[in-house]
Amino acid sequence: MSSRPHRQLPARPRPRPRRGRARARAAHESRRRRSVSSVMPVCAHPSIVGRPAEDLVTASTTSGVTAIVLCGGRSSRMGRDKAAIEFGGSTLLQRTVTAAAEVAAEIVLVRAPGQTLPAVTAACPIVIVDDTIEGQGPLHGIATGLEVAHGARCLVVAVDMPFLQPLLLRLLLDRLDAGIEGGTRWVVPISDGRPQSLCSAIARDALPVLRAHFEAGDRAPMTAAADLSLVRLEEDVWRTTDPAALSFVDVDTPEALEAARALSDKPGGPPSL
Repeated sequence: MSSRPHRQLPARPRPRPRRGRARARAAHESRRRRSVSSVMPVCAHPSIVGRPAEDLVTASTTSGVTAIVLCGGRSSRMGRDKAAIEFGGSTLLQRTVTAAAEVAAEIVLVRAPGQTLPAVTAACPIVIVDDTIEGQGPLHGIATGLEVAHGARCLVVAVDMPFLQPLLLRLLLDRLDAGIEGGTRWVVPISDGRPQSLCSAIARDALPVLRAHFEAGDRAPMTAAADLSLVRLEEDVWRTTDPAALSFVDVDTPEALEAARALSDKPGGPPSL
């Protein structure tokens, strides 16, 4: 069989980039770099420790689970920054991160503009991102966390829930996995008849839906429920992992904080994390 001489085809001219789109993309990346910072975690990957935020995000997991911790909010009823409140020899932020790190390969802390977070450690990468819009409710904060998350599955938790149970968080993720092929993008537990959207599991690709709702004027996360094929996890299901509903004890007020501390101090009460 004879071989034919190789003929090189003329190169196709490259299409010129659209200037407007390129500039918009560059501006978006610039804003994102300015708003993302890092803390120095006690990390299972020593090469990551202390590196710039952009490197930290790149080096962190591109699959698995990201836990998004909402640290901001006005804390008007508490009267002070809840993330830094001491609880059981730690801070509320540290307790939340410790519980979330039991099931997540990456932690994203979403803070309010100008908020200074207390020191925090975890056995996985930690990224801090600024929620650039303050006082507009948690919907935008969740979207901000999803923008930098690398896990295809994400947990959303608030910083003021000192008794989060990792078993419950795993159950939420399992239910998200079970429904993902059928279109489910969000799993929210129901406690006392109310959806607990700030202790939930959500798919990263739900981000465009959340953005669209925010731009339409919505501020409450549950306004996006129908568009994300939300699964409501009823009490008889999740109580198998958290019989006393400890995960939903939140501390929005000084009185609630003291009640939670008293519960923690009781013999046989919730363990310290």
